[in-house]
Amino acid sequence: MPEKINKSNIEKARAAENKVAALGKDLELAKYISQETEKPSNIDPSRLCVTDKEKMLSTGVMIDNPSQRTGTYIQIDNTPVHYSTKQEGVEVMAISQAKEKYDWFGDYWW
Repeated sequence: MPEKINKSNIEKARAAENKVAALGKDLELAKYISQETEKPSNIDPSRLCVTDKEKMLSTGVMIDNPSQRTGTYIQIDNTPVHYSTKQEGVEVMAISQAKEKYDWFGDYWW
């Protein structure tokens, strides 16, 4: 299981930021900084842009027809943007949310 991000890990990463590579080329980390904007949470899937809908359809996900599924979970990049269910007793949520909601979840998480 990966280490949780904490202050110590962040400090280690910052200390290694300018470290010269032992093997191979050095990475220019500034090239990899993301300029992403914050994604909305729990948006209506029918309001996704046409490009995203087409990409999803090409993988077999028909986002505009919710009658074809019991639950829906949509994640863009690393951000859950929609989760819902239509069946009583079924929950659909992000793993991070499940870890917070259920103490026992860690026993079943690899």
